Amino acid sequence: MQEIRSLNLISRFGAALPMRLNVQDLWHSFIGALAMQRSEAFLWAPVCMGVGIIVYFMGAREPSALWGPGIILAVLGVYRFARPYEVLRFACLALLCVACGFSAAALRTHSVYTPILQKKMAPVQVSGTVESLEYFPGENGVRAVLGAVRIEKLGEDEMPRRVRISFRNGEGLSVGAHIEVLAGLNPPSPPVLPGGFDFQRYMFFKGIGAVGFAYGAPRRVEERGNGGLLASLQALRTRIALNAVQKSAHNGGVAAALLVGQRTAITEDDQEAMRGAGLAHMLAISGLHIGLFFGFVFFIVRFGLALIPRLALRYPIKKYAAMCAMLATVCYMFLAGAGVPTQRAVLMTGVVFAAILLDRSPISMRLVAFAAIVILLIAPESLLSASFQMSFGAVAGLVAFYGELRPVWSRLYRKAGRVRRVGLYVLGVSITSVVATLATAGFTLYHFQQLAVYGLPANILAMPILAFVVMPFAVLHFLLMPFGMERIALSVMGWGIGLILDVAHFVSGLDHAVLYGRVWSGFALALFSAGFVMLVLLKGRLRIIAAIAFILCVIEILYIKQPDILISSSSKLMAIRQDNGSLLYSDLQKERFVREQWAQGFGLQKQKAQKWPKEGQNGNLYCAENGCRLERAGSRVAFLYDVQGFEEECLWTDVIIAPDPLPKCERARVIDRFTTWRGGAHAITLREGDAPEIVAVEDRRGRRPWVARFQQEWP
Repeated sequence: MQEIRSLNLISRFGAALPMRLNVQDLWHSFIGALAMQRSEAFLWAPVCMGVGIIVYFMGAREPSALWGPGIILAVLGVYRFARPYEVLRFACLALLCVACGFSAAALRTHSVYTPILQKKMAPVQVSGTVESLEYFPGENGVRAVLGAVRIEKLGEDEMPRRVRISFRNGEGLSVGAHIEVLAGLNPPSPPVLPGGFDFQRYMFFKGIGAVGFAYGAPRRVEERGNGGLLASLQALRTRIALNAVQKSAHNGGVAAALLVGQRTAITEDDQEAMRGAGLAHMLAISGLHIGLFFGFVFFIVRFGLALIPRLALRYPIKKYAAMCAMLATVCYMFLAGAGVPTQRAVLMTGVVFAAILLDRSPISMRLVAFAAIVILLIAPESLLSASFQMSFGAVAGLVAFYGELRPVWSRLYRKAGRVRRVGLYVLGVSITSVVATLATAGFTLYHFQQLAVYGLPANILAMPILAFVVMPFAVLHFLLMPFGMERIALSVMGWGIGLILDVAHFVSGLDHAVLYGRVWSGFALALFSAGFVMLVLLKGRLRIIAAIAFILCVIEILYIKQPDILISSSSKLMAIRQDNGSLLYSDLQKERFVREQWAQGFGLQKQKAQKWPKEGQNGNLYCAENGCRLERAGSRVAFLYDVQGFEEECLWTDVIIAPDPLPKCERARVIDRFTTWRGGAHAITLREGDAPEIVAVEDRRGRRPWVARFQQEWP
């Protein structure tokens, strides 16, 4: 009886399945799914450009300048014969975009090239023209970028284009002034661990080849005039920032950030609170601020014109208001420093402006793609930055989501009364916050290793204050400036900013307000980015590929092994990862910045730093007077405080680490002061049954123009 039931079950199940796998039907289904994407082919242009930029930056050596143009010419030649074949034609266009991105990155690198200081110089006489000033909180000084630099003891071919110097106060400093100062200079620091943030590359693309501090007050040599429009604009930005910092007391740093994009005057506590509450996006002038600025100016101008019946009845005042708002927005962009989020927002606002003039609806993913193409052509290196990834991630996610929701949302809003409209506003802010948080979660965790848990309630409370108090009075501030009455607007702005900071401190102070993560690999970020792009751009069943990419990303994050040992570039600080994931440091007094960056990379921001024992045992770490020994995963590592005991350790260990130069050891790998001087910071991973995996920062960076020690290879 049981056998009969089993046979019936099998026959029923078999009847529900196709008798054979029809490969041809699957192929036609796949081609049909691809055909659905044909109308959105333009959206993939910036994606392909981004691939070309990534290929350029991933190279271990600087490629020939002929590679990009050569590929472009070759693709154009093939495209001529590919016209009858649609798939081949699209492949050629995709490859053309990749080559354009690659060429743009190479051209940008050579156009901004600056010599980087090769070693520390202190004290040294430095002269130059002040190009920009940034103020720190309270009386903590000012930071200046100097151009037309002259540094004693450096030849013309070694001279950086710009240097950045911190001063104890801003006395004697003004944009356009030519100054001399006795300073200590250093090369911009390389990453503190392999795969970490490359500050040296970041400064290279800003044209800054040295950073340092002044030993005393600068001596003004001469006033070089206003230096043209850019210098005048920088002077105006500096004056606005200083005015905000001085007249808005504790909230002046945030006011300066919202007015001119200078965030250095914001206290560390306020920045941490804003990050912990998920409100840090308010500090970067992006689409939110540009949209509010444009909308407020548009409303005020249109309202003013509507009060004049002759104008309102005879002329298209809506278009006139849009023109005035767009002009004001462009001016605001330059005052705000024209960062990547600001450029993206203004470009998109420009398309909105054009759509208003043409009486068309502008909000679409094509608008996002257009802005991305322009920015990637102008500043390809911005693709690697958190601001680009998070800015475009949030906007693309919101446009894709509301594109699907638009019919339902329009129907609800059309029939809504006052109460329902208030409810829809709260709901809209909530949905926007959730979608933006999810869209940028991967990028946030990759760059900052933390995610705000209560960002939704914080944004619901803070957004109306920013939209209806802070930004309108920011516009009023600029209108009152010519009359010297901007303090009125600053006082109201400061009050609104104070409320936002109160929300930030309250929310970030709640239990479990921040989720901390560890450093992702570049491959994990690539998987997340690929999944996100496919989710927002693909249509139909092909979106399942995005889910596969996200799953692979999670697997990569969960199963990648973190380094067991970290060594700083000076070899004066070392750390060991314990079994519970925390770090033991060799010293708690030296290289505090490096130690904090390591803790952030391992998701240990809130844990108290621990020092390994001077003598005794901590887990599998054994310490004595001359050093320590670590046995883990079948490997042996020795940490020596001096050369004594080197011969004994050379016979026992697989790796010897020391802050001072050591002799050669035939049996073990030696990492000493010379090793870290050549290779930068090191990370060691111990694997059962395998030799220790040792990776140096310079192994990941390659021989590129922004790597100081390899610059002698470039003209």
